[in-house]
Parts: sequence; C-alpha cells; structure tokens
Amino acid sequence: MAVVSVAVSPDGHSIASTSLDSTLIIWDLLSGQKVHEMSKENVESPMDVWKVVFSPDGSQVAAGSHTGKVIIYGIKNATVDRVLDTRGKFVLSVAWSPDGKYISCGSVDGVVCVCDVAQGKLLHTVEAHRAAVRSVAFAPSSQLLASASDDGTASASLLATLELKSWAVCVAWSPDGSRVAVAAADGTVRVAQAEDLKVVHTFHEHTDTVWDLQFNSKGDKLISIAKDKCINIYECPVPQKPAKK
Repeated sequence: MAVVSVAVSPDGHSIASTSLDSTLIIWDLLSGQKVHEMSKENVESPMDVWKVVFSPDGSQVAAGSHTGKVIIYGIKNATVDRVLDTRGKFVLSVAWSPDGKYISCGSVDGVVCVCDVAQGKLLHTVEAHRAAVRSVAFAPSSQLLASASDDGTASASLLATLELKSWAVCVAWSPDGSRVAVAAADGTVRVAQAEDLKVVHTFHEHTDTVWDLQFNSKGDKLISIAKDKCINIYECPVPQKPAKK
C-alpha cells in the first residue's frame, strides 16, 4: 500500500519506510534489497506506524502511531525496544534529538510532546497549535524545538511564533541552529532567525504545497520538494557574526 514516510540512516547506508498497511521496512540503500520487515505478523507489539525517524547512532528507528504512541524498534534484531505513550491522539510527526536523549512528536490535535528515551517517560506536553502538527524538528543543540501546523503557524522553541497565510507543512533547522526554514501549503518557503522568527528570506518559486525541505551541510543552501513536481535549491547565505570589539 501507499508509503507515508521515508527516512535515511545517519551513515547513508539504509532507508526506513512506513506504509498504510502498518508495515515498517528497512532497506539497504546501495543494493535496494529489503533488510528487515516489521509488521503485525512478525512483531510482538501492535503495529500501527506513520512517521519514521532514525536514532542519531542509526541503531534504532522511531515511528508514530494512530494511537498516540511512539514505538522504538531495534534494527539489528527487528525488535520493539520501547513504547513511548504520549497519552495523546494520532501522532503525525516525530523527531529524535541530535544528542539521542529525547524524542518529540506532534499530534493531530495540535499537541507537541517531548519524551525521555532512556527512561521511556513523557517529560512535556504543550498545546502548541490549534490544528494538526505536521512537522517537528530539534535544533542541532537539542535544546530548541520547532513545529509546523495546519493552523498556519510555525513555532520555534515553543516561544516565538511565525504567522503564515496557509498550512505550515514542514520545518528544518540550519546546521548551526541560527535559522529555521518553514514550508507552506501555498508553495512558499520562508527562512527565519531562530531567536525571534524574523523572516530573512521568502521564496515563491513553487506553485503548490511544499512537502519537505532541508539545509545542506554548510547551511548556505536550502532544497525543497513540492506537489508541483519540482525540486528547488535556494541560496541562503549564512549570517555573518558581528565583529568582536
């Protein structure tokens, strides 16, 4: 059935995919061969997966579910390592912090949660939005979190809010954590300063919903993919730090 989420492992050797038939598959990127398939038939845990992400060390994947749970799978043995209960509704988006300590998720009811991975404990629950949270992303420092929602807003660290004219579909941090990019359903891509969400770049090249975006490793370019079947690359110069007096 239809594939709903794809993630690439940190070492670039594997891909994880989830589909509407509640199946999670790990693929070898070079050969294209299936490595593991986790489904209701071969995993001793309810399989109900949506968004999938790799752990920073690539040894596990986490997937959100319709029941408000985030399930962590061990890749080596294709086992369920832990189940995080957000006590919420359908989990649409999931992010794993770069330091590996936390998992955040966004739900259909606008709630954003943060869980401690090692303890399997729910740490924070915030009613951050008025509609479904399509994307969550940790800053490189693991101390800030950005979220994007169908209510037309994007929030950074749940303190500052960027108002948009249509659904906010996806968010991405620059490698240095100084900027956050937001993709919207009206085809626009905006880049804002992380500290106050002041918009520094706005791009209008897409003609339909922008589904995903990502900075390059240097942080001076941004790539986006949209429903209009276009992949765009934008110039996003890294802000110059003020000279020391």
